[in-house]
Amino acid sequence: MVCSALRRVTHAHICLVRKVRPVSRGHQHQVWGSRPAASELVARGAPGSVTELLGKSYPQDDHTNLTQKVLSRVGRNLHNQRHHPLWLIKERVKEHFYKQYVGRFGTPLFSVYDDLCPVVTTWQNFDSLLIPADHPSRKKGDNYYLNRTHMLRAHTSAHQWDLLHAGLDAFLVVGDVYRRDQIDSQHYPVFHQLEGVRLFSQHELFADIKDGDCLKLFEQSSRSAHKQEMHTMEALKLVEFDLKQTLTRLVAHLFGDELPTSKDPRWQEYEGLSRASSDGRCNADLRQAYGFVGPDCGLEIRWVECYFPFTHPSFEMEINFHGEWLEVLGCGVMEQQLVNSGRRESHVY
Repeated sequence: MVCSALRRVTHAHICLVRKVRPVSRGHQHQVWGSRPAASELVARGAPGSVTELLGKSYPQDDHTNLTQKVLSRVGRNLHNQRHHPLWLIKERVKEHFYKQYVGRFGTPLFSVYDDLCPVVTTWQNFDSLLIPADHPSRKKGDNYYLNRTHMLRAHTSAHQWDLLHAGLDAFLVVGDVYRRDQIDSQHYPVFHQLEGVRLFSQHELFADIKDGDCLKLFEQSSRSAHKQEMHTMEALKLVEFDLKQTLTRLVAHLFGDELPTSKDPRWQEYEGLSRASSDGRCNADLRQAYGFVGPDCGLEIRWVECYFPFTHPSFEMEINFHGEWLEVLGCGVMEQQLVNSGRRESHVY
């Protein structure tokens, strides 16, 4: 499904997983709009200095760059405060997934994790997601470090590897995340993300396909702009279709009118035509013709190809908001290397 998610929710364009950018944002990421005064920084330098946070002690070093203002925001858990706007959004997303995606025994397919500790290791935040050691997103100017080995998570994706390694196939992660952003109408140093992940086995992906037993998830070929070297084109098309369909229905639930369900005769006809299309993608004209997106739905969206270090192919969804295209989420097919490292070699994401 996705490597997706609600991008920053103070991103009040309610964001679905804001991904790490391939370029540094440099001087734009000053805390609270300017460089913090020395008195605002957590005191450090004396031998044995530590930062106390959430009941634990973290030794300080030359990477420590937290401010008292940022520390005061840690642990507030606004997304878990009943009736807070962030809580309301989280509950709407949970309700949608619980209702639309049900397992064999009638239980929700997706599990939800909304109380994971915001302090993570640099390995969790970067290395587990295949982000290179020299990638600009690791810079002190873009992150809040407790020390060289621990930091405040810059994205909820920092928990992906651990949850995959625990054996989970479908989950949502909600949490506060921290970036050294300069405050403007779309940026704030502390914001929230809601992220979704789903893995497919060969049986799950091809179960409803005629002669699906003849299809495979994996092959050894060359990497292209449209797929990874390990994935077959058939697997890629189906995963991409499911990804975009899932997110389109979620965004329609949040911002527009509900999309038709699989019980609607139009949906079955549309799904067959879309899967049979030459490039395997959800065609915007086809969706609009069937009234799933567009004037009848009250929502106009478009997909833009992009780059994230841990998904390929990758996409961003934009919504037409008062005549301007507004990015609301990022998503993609998870790099198989990441899936394999979580001991899920027989699945595709």
